[in-house]
Amino acid sequence: MANRIASLLGDARRAHIQARFAAGDALHSIRYGAMAPDTVRQLAKRLDLDGSGLLRIARTAAAIRPAERDELLELTDARGWPLTWSHFELLGSLQKSETRIRLARMVVKDGLSVEHLRRFIRQRGNDFQIDPLPMDGSRREDGF
Repeated sequence: MANRIASLLGDARRAHIQARFAAGDALHSIRYGAMAPDTVRQLAKRLDLDGSGLLRIARTAAAIRPAERDELLELTDARGWPLTWSHFELLGSLQKSETRIRLARMVVKDGLSVEHLRRFIRQRGNDFQIDPLPMDGSRREDGF
């Protein structure tokens, strides 16, 4: 029963991520299409949502293209769950697809929280080599 519930929750998270990407694609086309520049702001007001949140969704969808999304969504943790949307938002702030994929693999392998990933990226910048975390639970010299 526990495995079935974990599987359902993983499927729900995956569907949630896919829905956000679909919304982000639509928002991105609205934002940069022929429509008025303040359309996203108007949409946010009509939906009673935060405009900056809608723009973050659009930016994440623009940064992480469909083929990469599929690859990232296939990565799962020990429970079979994909990354959270917050992980995707943070990964979307990186310029290189290869870096995002390597970091995502590290996140699911080591069960890293969004905050842990944020600190890791802040310390390393946009281009960096990823040193694997020690398997014995100890921290690396950089504090991770």
